[in-house]
Amino acid sequence: MTKTLYFMAGGVAAVVAIAVRLLAVYLVPQSTTVVIKNAKFSTDTRTFSLQHEGKVTIRGQLGLGLPSHPPPTELECGTGELCYKWPMATVVIKAEELESAECYTVSWEALDDIYGPMDCLDLAPAHWYGGAEMYYQGWPIEKWNKSMAFYLSGDMYQSLEEWGSVMERYWLSSEGVGVTVAETVPLHVSINHMDDGKLCFKAAYKDSPYQNINKVRPKLEYTICQARDVKAAQQFMMNRFYGKPRGKPDERMIRSPIWSTWAQFHTNITQDVILQFADDIQSYGFSNSQLEIDDGWSVHYGDDFDERRFPNPRQMVDVLKNKGFRVTLWTHPFANLDSDMFREIFEKRYLAGMVSGGCHTGLAPAVIRWWNGIGSIVDMTNPAATAWFKERLRKLQQDYGIDSFKFDGGEALYLPVNFVLAQPLAMDNKNTYTTLYADFAAEFGPMAEVRAAYKNQEVPMFVRMMDKDSHWGYDRGLKTLIPTALTFSILGYPFILPDMIGGNGYDGVYPDRELFIRWLEVTAFLPCMQFSIVPWQYDQEESQLLCVQRCAVEERHSLASTAATNVVDLARRYVELHETIVAPLILRYADEAVATGDPIIRPLWWLAPRDETSLTIDSEFLIGDELLVAPVLDQGATARDVYLPPGHRWRDGRTGRVYRGGQTLREYRVPLAEIAYFIRQDAA
Repeated sequence: MTKTLYFMAGGVAAVVAIAVRLLAVYLVPQSTTVVIKNAKFSTDTRTFSLQHEGKVTIRGQLGLGLPSHPPPTELECGTGELCYKWPMATVVIKAEELESAECYTVSWEALDDIYGPMDCLDLAPAHWYGGAEMYYQGWPIEKWNKSMAFYLSGDMYQSLEEWGSVMERYWLSSEGVGVTVAETVPLHVSINHMDDGKLCFKAAYKDSPYQNINKVRPKLEYTICQARDVKAAQQFMMNRFYGKPRGKPDERMIRSPIWSTWAQFHTNITQDVILQFADDIQSYGFSNSQLEIDDGWSVHYGDDFDERRFPNPRQMVDVLKNKGFRVTLWTHPFANLDSDMFREIFEKRYLAGMVSGGCHTGLAPAVIRWWNGIGSIVDMTNPAATAWFKERLRKLQQDYGIDSFKFDGGEALYLPVNFVLAQPLAMDNKNTYTTLYADFAAEFGPMAEVRAAYKNQEVPMFVRMMDKDSHWGYDRGLKTLIPTALTFSILGYPFILPDMIGGNGYDGVYPDRELFIRWLEVTAFLPCMQFSIVPWQYDQEESQLLCVQRCAVEERHSLASTAATNVVDLARRYVELHETIVAPLILRYADEAVATGDPIIRPLWWLAPRDETSLTIDSEFLIGDELLVAPVLDQGATARDVYLPPGHRWRDGRTGRVYRGGQTLREYRVPLAEIAYFIRQDAA
C-alpha cells in the first residue's frame, strides 16, 4: 500500500499532465489544415485562403456561428473535393481547373432549422467592384458601409438603404478573383458593415422576403474563381456565368440625344406642352433620336391618354413624326386601384396574388404601395397576363403611332412579402421577376429601355441609371455618374443610358449653369445622351438678369443673342462631338461587346490591371481601349489632376500634345466649356 501510495504521489504530476492534455484535445480541436490545389482550409478555425503566384489573393472566415466544439467529421466525397460535417451544418469545397482560371465552389447546408450558413471574405488588401447600383455609389466598393440585408433589387428613392435596381450576385477583386453566388441561395449580403472590412454572405429564409415554398433548410453556395488578373477574371466570369448581348440596341439612340419630358415638366404635360417642346428643340437647332413622353399622360396609372390634356394624341404623334421625332412612352407594371386597367386585370386574375388552385386560393390581388400610389402589379410569370399586357401596349402603338416604351419599375421588392404568382419564380429567387420584366420589355424592340435588370446580360437593350439628383455629390449626384457606369459595365450591361443631363430637378432643386455644363460634358462621352432640362433656359435666365441689371430696353436683343452663344451653343457643340466622334467609337465597341462580352465603358485598370492608381480612380473612364475621359466633377474647379495609365502614350484631344503614361498631370487646366480627353497613340 505504501509503495502504491508512493507511486501515486510520485506520479501525480504526470497523471495531471496527461489529464490536462486529454482535456485540451477534447475541448480544443487540433489545428488541421487541408490543401486542395491552391486553396487551404483550416477545419478548426474554418479559415479559407487562396494563393496565386505565391501570394494569398483572398482569405475568408467560413461557417460563422458554428461552435468550435466538437470538431468536424470528415466525410467521403469525390475527387477534388473536401467534405466536412458539424452538428449544425455540412460543407463541401470543390476545386475545378479550367482553361483560364481555377474555381472553388463552397456549398453549405444547414442541418437544423435554426442555423443560417454565413461566410465572410476579407476585402483587404484587394479593391472590389460589382454587386449593385446604389444610392451612395462608390468605386471601388470597399468604400461602402452596408449592413446585412436581403439581396433583392429595390427602389433607392423609396429607401436609400436598399440595393438598387440593377444588380447581380457577382463581385470582382483586383487580385484577379471573381465571386458569384448561386441562384438557389436565399441571399443576404453585407459589405464593410461598421467598417469590418468584410464581404459577407448569409443564407436565411426567416424574417426575409424569400418564401421557401418547398420548406427546405437554407443552403449557401458560391464560387470563387482565380484568374491571371482583374481583367482576365472579369472576362472569365462574364463568359462562364453571365453571357453576352445577342445584338445591339437602336443605333440612333446611341448617335443622337433622347429628349424626355420628365425633368423639365415632371407630370405637368399636355399635348400643347409636348408640341411646343418639340418646336423648341428644333428651333434651337438640336438633333434627336426620339421624344419621350414620360409620366403624366394618363388619367389614372394603368389607363389610356387623359383626354382633357391630350385631346388628340394620334394627331400629336403624327405632328411629332412629321418633324422627324420618333415617340416613346413611359410605362410600368402597376395598375392603381382607381384605374380601368385594375378593374379589367382584376377580373382576368392577372395580378400578383390572384391565383387559385393547389395550396393557394388567392381571391384578392396583393396590394402594394409604389411611388405613384396604391395598386397591384402584373404577374409576369403568367403567360396569359403577359400576353394581355403586351396586347395592351401594342394597342397603344397601333392607335397612336408610339414607337416603343420606357419601362419603369420592375424591382423585386415591389412584389408583396407574401405574394402568390401563377408559377413559382425560378429557384425561389424574387429577382427573377426583374429578369422576366426586362425580358418582356425587350420584346418591344431595340428602342426599349429598362431601369431594372438581373441576369439580363444577353438582352440587347438599354439599361438606364436610376434617377440622379441635381447636385455634385456622391449621394446620387454628378460624382456617381462614372461609378454607376463602371458598375453597369462590370455587371455585364454595356448599353448604358445615363438618364437626364443635369439630374431630375427633384424638390425644386435644379442644376445651376455650371453643374449642367459639367454634366453635359461627361454624358457626351457615354453611350447615350438624354436631355430634359433644356439648355436654352440658362441663356434666357442670364439674358433676363443682365437686362434687368445693366441693359436699356433697346439693348435687350443684342445681349440676348450674346447670352445664347453660351449654353445652347455649347450643348450643340457637345451633341455634334458625340455624333461625329464618340458615337462611331461606341458603336464599334458595341460590336465588340456582342462578340466578346467586353464592356464599352471601361475602368482604367482594363489597360493596366496591376496598376494601383488605375485600380482605384473613380473620376476617369475609357471608351474601349483607346479614349480616356477625365471630366471636372468639382464645383468651381477649372483644373484637375489627370492620371494616364502606364504602358501607353496619350494625345490630348484638345491640344494635340502627347504624354507618356504612368504619370499624373497635376492641376491640368480644364475651363468650364471644356472636358479633358486623351487618345491612346498605340491603339490598334
